[in-house]
Amino acid sequence: MTSMDPETAAIYGEVRERIGLLHYQPGELLSENALAAEFEISRTRMRRIMWQLESDGLIVISKGTGAVVTAVDIKSLREVYVVRLKLLELLGELKPARLPAAMLENLEAILEQSQQLRDTYDPDALARLYYAFHGEMLNIIRNKVLRKITDQLYHQTSRAWVQLLTELDWETEVDYVCDEIADVIAALRTDDVRDVAQIRREHMSLLLQRFNDYLVSAGTL
Repeated sequence: MTSMDPETAAIYGEVRERIGLLHYQPGELLSENALAAEFEISRTRMRRIMWQLESDGLIVISKGTGAVVTAVDIKSLREVYVVRLKLLELLGELKPARLPAAMLENLEAILEQSQQLRDTYDPDALARLYYAFHGEMLNIIRNKVLRKITDQLYHQTSRAWVQLLTELDWETEVDYVCDEIADVIAALRTDDVRDVAQIRREHMSLLLQRFNDYLVSAGTL
């Protein structure tokens, strides 16, 4: 991400999260003027945010149309997931960052809230919790370049899972999320970041398999 002041970075994060959670749907036109007015910032600052979102691959800006949220192509995004799997291998090899004192407590809170969703169908809530989990996982990465790329690729792919949540088995998806978070917590308690990377690789591979099964069943593969 290009250098931004804290307020601009926070607004960028909010708009990016809305795209990731499908609050802004693929193909939806985003008004630079309306967003600038909503967040009470200048159009120039909002334009910088839009340029960064375009660099992230989340919107496309054209003179004739404006800013449009990019489509979610699950088949093509699988290639990005392959890169994310490779980056997790690298995470296991590099020296980890010093973990924030509250990290385990935050993860346990995310896990508890996720477990409560098993009997309450709320895809948006589950997606928000996994989004928060991703944010905590970034704290493990000491290397700034790896952290930036990891974050960018996550936001390129996260919408695919959010979009399919309504098609996949709800209880199974909640269980997968809870299992991943619980396994990561257990690994962090023993300071085993290499194990954390392996756990995340295994769960990402399982997600790719569920994507593949869905595409086969839908006759689009």
